[in-house]
Amino acid sequence: MAKHIDVIEDFVCNSDNASYNRAYRLWRRHTKNAYIYRYNGNVDEKVYVEGGPQDKHNIYQAETQALASSGFLIGAALLLYLLIALVGSSVLVGVLRLFHVDITMYYPLFSMSGGSSAVCVLRIVLDILKYCLPAFMLIGGCGFSRRVVMPVRIGKIPEIIGTTGAGMVIAGLRVMMEETAEYLQQTDMNENTAGQLVYAVFDILIVSVLSEVFLHGCILTLLRQFGDGFAIALTGTIAFLLPDTALSGRICAMFIGLAGGYILIRNGSLPKCVFLRMVYTALTYWGDMIRYGNPRMPYWQYALLLMSVGLLLMMVFIHFRSRKLKLQNMQTALRDAQKVSSLLQSVPALFWVFFAVILALLQILY
Repeated sequence: MAKHIDVIEDFVCNSDNASYNRAYRLWRRHTKNAYIYRYNGNVDEKVYVEGGPQDKHNIYQAETQALASSGFLIGAALLLYLLIALVGSSVLVGVLRLFHVDITMYYPLFSMSGGSSAVCVLRIVLDILKYCLPAFMLIGGCGFSRRVVMPVRIGKIPEIIGTTGAGMVIAGLRVMMEETAEYLQQTDMNENTAGQLVYAVFDILIVSVLSEVFLHGCILTLLRQFGDGFAIALTGTIAFLLPDTALSGRICAMFIGLAGGYILIRNGSLPKCVFLRMVYTALTYWGDMIRYGNPRMPYWQYALLLMSVGLLLMMVFIHFRSRKLKLQNMQTALRDAQKVSSLLQSVPALFWVFFAVILALLQILY
C-alpha cells in the first residue's frame, strides 16, 4: 500500500510557544512561492509511459527544488552582507579619508584603526546596513510575518537561567582564547573612551537584536522546513563563516548560532536568543575591561569563573526543565549531504561559500 505524505501537515511544530507554532504552520500552508517545501501525495506512486514505469513528480524532487530556491535567496542575502561588510567599509573609509578623518583600513583582514569616534560611527553604520538590508530581502522574499520572524515568549525562570549559563560558558571560552575584543584592538585606548563605550553599548543592545533577527529569525526559519537538526547545524556553520578577524570570534559565533537555533526551535522565542547573545557580548567586553584595567584576578581566572558558573546554571536548568530537550523534525526525504548539495546549486550560494571560505582562511592565517 502506498504511503501518503503531506510534508506541511506532517511537520511537527512543538515549541513551547503555541502562537509561534500556529504562525509557522500558517506561513508554510498559505504562502505561495518557490521557497516553500511542499508535497502532498503517495511517495511510491508511479506513472506508466512507453518504456516502463517512471516516478511521478516526487517528494525528492520537491525538496530539491525548494532547497535550490532557498539557497539562491539565502546566498543572495549573504552576498549582500559580505558586500556591505567588505566593500561598503572600504568605500566609507575612503570617503572619510577625503575629509581628512583619522581612519585606516587594513587588508586582507578588513579591520579599521584610527580615532575611536570615527571607528565607532563607521562600525555602527555598517552594522545597521549589513544586518537590516539582507534581513529585509529574506523577509520580503519569503513573506514572513512578524510572529514567524520575531516570536515572543517570556518563559520560566529556569529557561532564563539556562540561557544565561550558555552565554557565560561561550563568553568564557572566548575570553580564554583571545586577549582583546576586535573593536578595542582597532582604537587608541587613550583617546575618546566615550566613543568606545557608545559602540560597546550599541553592540550589546542593538547588534544582538539585529543579528538574531537576520540569523535565526530569517535564515533558520527558512531552513527549518528541511529538518530542525539540519537547520541548526547549517545556521551555526553560516555564523562561523561570517567575517570576523579572530578565530576565537568565529568559533564562539558558531556556538551562539547553534545554541540560539536550538532555543528558538524549542522555546519559540527570539528574545531568548537575543538575551543569550547579549550575555555573551557583555561578558566579553567586561573581560576586556579587566584586561586593560588593574585586574584583581588573572585573566584566565575570569574565564574559568565564567565557564564554571555558566555550567552550574545550565545544570540547574536541566534539573528543573519541564520536559525532555528533544528535537522532532530530524530528517526529511533527502539525506543531509543531498540537502547541502541542493542548496549549493545556485550561483549566489556558491559565490558566497567561495568568498566566505577564502576570507576566513585569510583572516585566520594572516
